[in-house]
Amino acid sequence: MSRERLRCFIVRLGEKLAYFAILLLFPRYPDNMFGVRPNSLAEKSKTSGTILPRQLFFDYHWIREQNVENRKAAYLVEAIWRNPSLTRENEAMKKYILFDHDGVLVDTEFWYYKAGERALADIGFTLDKDQYLRDMTQSLGTWSQARAAGIDEQTLSKQREVRNVYYQEYLRTEAIEIEGVVETLAELSKYVRMAIVTTAKRADFQLIHEKRRIRQFMEFVLVREDYERAKPHPEPYLTGLKRFGSTKEETLVVEDSNRGLNSAVAAGIGCVIVHNDFTQSHDFSQASYRINTLIELKDIILNAT
Repeated sequence: MSRERLRCFIVRLGEKLAYFAILLLFPRYPDNMFGVRPNSLAEKSKTSGTILPRQLFFDYHWIREQNVENRKAAYLVEAIWRNPSLTRENEAMKKYILFDHDGVLVDTEFWYYKAGERALADIGFTLDKDQYLRDMTQSLGTWSQARAAGIDEQTLSKQREVRNVYYQEYLRTEAIEIEGVVETLAELSKYVRMAIVTTAKRADFQLIHEKRRIRQFMEFVLVREDYERAKPHPEPYLTGLKRFGSTKEETLVVEDSNRGLNSAVAAGIGCVIVHNDFTQSHDFSQASYRINTLIELKDIILNAT
């Protein structure tokens, strides 16, 4: 027998041995030709939280000339997707949405900035907006510029209270509605259960929603006083999961900042980022989805249910 014929014989023999090994190692399952449970591989083959589709098959590749003693034959079993477009169809059904609040459901972030700017102007300090936006990406607040300029903490503490007064003034007098939010929530309520997880203080939240119709669609609201550690720590969203009694796979977070995104990612929950001019420079590379308006969220939910 020639060397080439011997090699081919060994290859074919190895293929049959690998086939029978798979049958022995894994229980039969009717959805695939080799009897391998797709879900048993899914836990090992997740990519960005995406589960392998049930329609998978196995391709046995010959690995030759390996640095293995006696050049023994080896096979690598690879799970190959028949159609990559099917991956999102097999994500867990989305039954719950945890919304951030400011910048997602109401347009308040500009007025929060203006209140801080005004409070600092009262003591002769000019807040640079571009630096303020850059500071936001680092989870720094209104006072970082003033602190860097040498303004003492006692003065900043006093102006923080002044800022809060100005902010509530704006909440009472300025238009902060985001077009289409109420209609979108009404539509989403047909498919999912919803709640709000916000860093807003309770007093500010209650003032915002005195005469608005957003709250009626929410099962509960978690404000800053309802948890110990704020975003980007995962505690706020983990608290939301606990209140719902939901799993991470069933839940979706909607955010507009990298601080909120990092909180969701740390909690292990998929996150949708909705566009906001104030946060458009943030790093959203870990987001599951990015949308321009909240109405686009309906398509994501329907495709995941």
